[in-house]
Amino acid sequence: MSPLTRRSKMISFRISPEEYRMLQNACAPNGARNISELARKAMLALTASNGPGTLLSNDFHSLEERVRQISRELERIVPLIQADEAKGSKAVAAAAGGAVLETRKAPVK
Repeated sequence: MSPLTRRSKMISFRISPEEYRMLQNACAPNGARNISELARKAMLALTASNGPGTLLSNDFHSLEERVRQISRELERIVPLIQADEAKGSKAVAAAAGGAVLETRKAPVK
């Protein structure tokens, strides 16, 4: 759509003063002359995505992959810690970054 195309429909919603300041600050970095143009661009980008919820879906998949990575790392180091505890050692060097994890036995009362 050309920038000179007459727009006859209007959408209205209320925002807080803080939200308004945030939108004002987001205009220039996103190539928008004003909040209306910023909102229009954002809504059109949302509708142009590959279906409903695509933007959130992408974030969800990124988080899901990170959780998988953390789970794999835990599966790798937990047996090392358990083996070390079985030997009665006071510390085990974790392969991830060379950090040292200390294991302490609770005092017997």
